[in-house]
Amino acid sequence: MGSAETKRYKVVDLDDQSDKNYLKYRVMAYDQNFVPAYYISMCPNCGGDITSDRLSLGFPCDKCVPEIPKGATFEDILRILENTGKLKNFKRIYDIEKESERFAEFFKKIVGFPPWSLQLAWAKRVLSSQSFMALAPTGVGKTTFGMVMSLFISGKSYIIMPTKLLSKLLVKRLIESADKMGVNKKILFVDSSKPSSKVRVVEDDYDILITTSMFLARNQELVSRKKFDFIFIDDVDSYLKQPKNVERVLKLMGLSDEDMQELKNLMNQKFFLARDREKTLADKIKDFQKISEKVAEIRRKISGVLVVSSATAKARASTIRYFREIFGFEISPYTTTLRNIEDTVLYSDYDIKQGEEIEKVKINVFEKVADAIRKCGKGCFVFVSSEYGKQSVSELKNFLVTKGINSITYEEFNEKNQERFRAGEIDVVIGISSLRNPLCRGIDMPDAVRYAVFAGIPRFVFSMGEIDEPAKLIGVLFSLRNILGNGKKIYSFIETMKKYAGMRAEDIEKYPAIKNKIDSIKEFINERLKDPEFIQKIRDSEDVPIRVESDGRFRIVVADSSAYIQASGRTSRLYIGGLSKGLSVLIVDDRKSFFQLKKRLKLDLLENLNFKDFSSVDISAVIQEIDKDRENIKNIIKGDLTTISRISSVKPPKSAVFIVESPNKAGTIARLIGKPTKRKIRVYNDGETVDVWEVSRGDMNITILASGGHIFDLPFSYSRRGDEKGEKYGVIYESKNGEGFLFVPKYMAIKRCRSCGENFFEENACPWCGSTEFEDKTKIIRAIEQVCSEADYIFIATDPDHEGEKIAFDIFLSVPKFKKDIKRAEYHEVTRRAIFKAIDSPRDINLSLVKAQIVRRITDRWAGFVMSEYLQKKEDKIWLSAGRVQTTVLGWLVEREKQMKEKIGNLEFKGGDYGIHDSIKIQDKSLAKEISSSIRKLKGRKRKDPQQDDERLRNAKIKVSLELKETFPAELKPQPPLNTADMLKEAFSKFRFSATQTMTLAQNLFEAGLITYHRTDSHHVSDVGISIARDFISENYGEKLFAPRVWEEEGAHECIRPTKNLTPDELSISVKIGSISLPKEAVNLYEIIFTRFMASQMTPVKVLKGIIEEKVSWNGIDENKLKKQIEVVLKVLEDGWNKILFLPIPRFAEHILEKRKIDFETPDFKFSFVPPVPPYTQASLVDEMKKKGIGRPSTWAYIIKTLLDRGYCIERSGYIIITKLGKEIYNILSSHPKYKIYTTEDYTRELEEKMDKVERREEDYMKILENLFKELFL
Repeated sequence: MGSAETKRYKVVDLDDQSDKNYLKYRVMAYDQNFVPAYYISMCPNCGGDITSDRLSLGFPCDKCVPEIPKGATFEDILRILENTGKLKNFKRIYDIEKESERFAEFFKKIVGFPPWSLQLAWAKRVLSSQSFMALAPTGVGKTTFGMVMSLFISGKSYIIMPTKLLSKLLVKRLIESADKMGVNKKILFVDSSKPSSKVRVVEDDYDILITTSMFLARNQELVSRKKFDFIFIDDVDSYLKQPKNVERVLKLMGLSDEDMQELKNLMNQKFFLARDREKTLADKIKDFQKISEKVAEIRRKISGVLVVSSATAKARASTIRYFREIFGFEISPYTTTLRNIEDTVLYSDYDIKQGEEIEKVKINVFEKVADAIRKCGKGCFVFVSSEYGKQSVSELKNFLVTKGINSITYEEFNEKNQERFRAGEIDVVIGISSLRNPLCRGIDMPDAVRYAVFAGIPRFVFSMGEIDEPAKLIGVLFSLRNILGNGKKIYSFIETMKKYAGMRAEDIEKYPAIKNKIDSIKEFINERLKDPEFIQKIRDSEDVPIRVESDGRFRIVVADSSAYIQASGRTSRLYIGGLSKGLSVLIVDDRKSFFQLKKRLKLDLLENLNFKDFSSVDISAVIQEIDKDRENIKNIIKGDLTTISRISSVKPPKSAVFIVESPNKAGTIARLIGKPTKRKIRVYNDGETVDVWEVSRGDMNITILASGGHIFDLPFSYSRRGDEKGEKYGVIYESKNGEGFLFVPKYMAIKRCRSCGENFFEENACPWCGSTEFEDKTKIIRAIEQVCSEADYIFIATDPDHEGEKIAFDIFLSVPKFKKDIKRAEYHEVTRRAIFKAIDSPRDINLSLVKAQIVRRITDRWAGFVMSEYLQKKEDKIWLSAGRVQTTVLGWLVEREKQMKEKIGNLEFKGGDYGIHDSIKIQDKSLAKEISSSIRKLKGRKRKDPQQDDERLRNAKIKVSLELKETFPAELKPQPPLNTADMLKEAFSKFRFSATQTMTLAQNLFEAGLITYHRTDSHHVSDVGISIARDFISENYGEKLFAPRVWEEEGAHECIRPTKNLTPDELSISVKIGSISLPKEAVNLYEIIFTRFMASQMTPVKVLKGIIEEKVSWNGIDENKLKKQIEVVLKVLEDGWNKILFLPIPRFAEHILEKRKIDFETPDFKFSFVPPVPPYTQASLVDEMKKKGIGRPSTWAYIIKTLLDRGYCIERSGYIIITKLGKEIYNILSSHPKYKIYTTEDYTRELEEKMDKVERREEDYMKILENLFKELFL
């Protein structure tokens, strides 16, 4: 449902009374392509109540504009509102839109073409007085935007440039542009060498002031008392080199020295408050609010707008806090996780291994470097493996110079040599492949760096004695964890070191306690290194490199994937033409390190990174593509904007909003796309904010924010109109001239209590617990309105189910419609691949899913409220409640209790040499009584003397016989991957997780990007899933055990599976060292999902099965009375999925195969009368709901939780037991002549089937509501 979808919404002509579907007192019409609804306090103009048809078009309510003229535009509505004196909030929206249109025309006349979507979004922010960081790649026109805006707005502007040269170029462009437009503005560039320019500053003789950041630092007093309406900082990196500059600009915007000191104090208070362990959470929240109010007071003194261009270097923490607290945004480096790099490998003639001289390998690597440079040419960054030592940088430089290759080291790469490198006078710059090396991550030269060569695998190499930092020790423990043994101890070591991971060696020396902990862990590892068997395991392992040197010392090697990503990334940068082409040549000098590097790169989300052999790549074609991009970038940097029109790949960056449900998911998605910056959207004057993430993927700047789930719901009570006659429990109804009814749900923004979690609506305090601490979704709605008003493209990316579709529909109605392209983005896993696909292939909102959700919500409301009111009056207990689905499930619990009153005999026994433990059930009641009587005789009477009684029981023995009747080969196919019901069942079976707990943990895993969507009834496996399984199985078990299966036809959802080859052990380590934030129970659930999925894609297990007859006898009971046959797996003939999932084989299997029979006597037996069926568990209840078509994957856990919360049942030792209250409730409702039908599973299932038909567009949802309405109320 986007802008093109507005034709589906019919605006009623008030003069046309022939419309039979007309709802008389609401301006609303209904047809199959429309969802009528009524939204309280949501009119975009007056804030009054409004219908969904008007919201869908972006029009105001019927009180603002009683009649909507046919074909009315946004401008027409504005004129009507203005003429009638009712223009309110629309004026603000209109003024910004019109002013931004005027800016666009102004921009076009100066530059020669209109501003791009992103530049227009920036303009809207400036025009609405928002400060921000202009996040964008090279060539988008950040400086051009700042220049044009300074000419466009009234008042004074201040542009701060990094260098005098760039300042002069900008002044020239400003003067030319002002003359061209006839803009009468005084433009002043302050040149320190010209005193007259300083005099003009003192005398305020300018409209636009341009200086360097260095000038501001040296002449603070000259400009500190000046006030500016617009400040633009170009190249914020240069500006932030002087931290005091932040304080200086705050003073330029109206703050005094006293304000600055107070702000510092408040930020420090906030910092220490967050780390205060003595205060309660409630006290912390109150103190935070007080601090925020004081900061808001200081913020209100700020005048003007600040815009800073995106950074490439990380700002200091104090600087970030200033920007966040005062301006509501953070300064962060502009980066992206996108790559357009040809990753190639060259193998050294020698491999570093035990006994191999490293010098010999290094010389050969240098030769390979020279070969690669001769083939690829100038513009090269070389990164030497840190194992070769810092001196090798100079050695390689000298070596290359002798080969005629003009080279310098990173230490010589000053500003002068950078320009020489740009000019091609220097061929190569050599650094070290380490994140601490400035060449690796601190240099951004998209116009000059063409390719990178790695002289050896980037890696850490050290002996145990050199491990002097916690971070290094964590790396060692992580690499050796699978072979060190004593897993719990290793995890505890990692947990301990994680606390100190940021400390350097020099810091450790100051803290003896920490140093002792490091030494004790090193001692533990050293002891293991004395074990020859352990050493051999390391040598045999592909991804745990270790070397034994000639003196017997060990060298530990850990591949550095981060260094490879950052260093190779120097060759591929985002610019207006897209992602520039880059080339990486990795010279492999250590094959084990290379294997480890590839594995770690996949864990770093670079799933598609594949190394190609350098000799097999058409290098000349790659270089040609690289040079084409470099030429374009050079021209754009020079200001030659005509170049852009010649770039075939140019994609003017768009401004977009991406709305999800969860704040955690918003952050995860932002980090998948690139390096995000956080903005705080201020929605009220009291300082309340909503956090959003802003990130660029090159062609699109995306603002990501979360709705926090549903933003609207049917209110519990709403009686302002007192219109009870035409309304039932928040749903308006009206007869359509005798042709049925029209039902219109009323929705209101939710308030959610932070103390008890309950929802409420109109009250200013929680009616359930009285707390005044609550989240008001109106704040979220206002933030959504604000960020969407800036963007041209809006992607509503809520969860892919009925509830998510309804949330998307509500959000669609809430956002501004004027010149917006609004689409639904659907994805089933939080991965970069899936998110980009959702953005590139959006769809309209599925109104059928919305209608199905509305049917479910209204039927639950009507049936639930009607039955609840009846119960409350009958029992005189206002807290009693009932629900449509819950009552049906309650009936199952009542029936199960009845079934459990029946009893059957059960003889349980264990013993023998093979730990046999089994039971035989006796269904026949007379036989069961006979067995019970015989056992009493066998055991005799209880003795008073304890020793004699023990002897009595030891002498009472039964005979057990197991005889192998036949054997046969069989093939055991794997089970399908998990869907929701399977997951709930397995999680309860293995870890006793409740349904609610399991769904919460699965939500955590989904939002962390680790599993696919977890509310699904499908077992289908996509091509992506099969590819993930292929890689894992082939690498770990061999390709012959891989057997791809889709399991079932593709539908709306996929099975629950991992999104990448991250093993449960690897996830556990990542959680323990803090790189992934998850509860430990989530790791347990992930293991279930991971192993079940991988097993589902493996070959069947070929086994030998046996039919075993089991007989039990004793004196008085013949063995033929107590016997049964069991089928068991006796032997694995050919491995398959059992390599990853446990396949139980009884301990006696080998013996019975050989002897054919096992006989033993045992005193360890017990006979009892037990129910024929066990009590329900949460897992079996979910399984029952799934089988009988009751509820949905998204509601199963909630249904059980509701029954437990109401006290209708309790959970005891994992079993669900109905309570006396639960039985009373069910008996009352199931015996009521009118309500009993709603307690039956047949009715509930039929209603669910009708909802499915609504979803498939096979049934009108109004008819379903009408039938229920007549049943309940007429």
